[in-house]
Amino acid sequence: MALLLDIPRQPDWIYNTKQARIVEQIAQNEVIFYSLVSLPWPVASRDYVSHFTITRKDGVTILDSHVVPERLPHVPGVVRVEKSHAHWEIRDISDDEVEITYVLRFDPGGEVPSWLTNTFVTTGPLSTFSNLKEMVKKPEYRNAHFAFLE
Repeated sequence: MALLLDIPRQPDWIYNTKQARIVEQIAQNEVIFYSLVSLPWPVASRDYVSHFTITRKDGVTILDSHVVPERLPHVPGVVRVEKSHAHWEIRDISDDEVEITYVLRFDPGGEVPSWLTNTFVTTGPLSTFSNLKEMVKKPEYRNAHFAFLE
């Protein structure tokens, strides 16, 4: 949770994320954030504004995120993602192990060549989750505590 809520660190682990920042911290478990995804020339980079919530029920932590594109002005030269929904389910297996189910529905908008789409579908998740696995080993994420998860 500590890593997932550390929005400015997303470029350190989420595939091709160039920038991320909090727009509004609504509650400890609810945030609106901005993210910029870098794409190779000649394809325009994409950005999105996301409303992110975390809940816990029956031993499962659920993260839901959907875009709120109208929340910030559009950035010239960048395509704003208008349709996206991410859903995470995190189940505790042991004190040191979790099982994560991640589903993403994402329409990048505009023209994107199939080779680039295929790269993001195949390389993106593996790279992101490999980076996630390494990042959570860092001391700042190991023993974080959140009252809303109890």
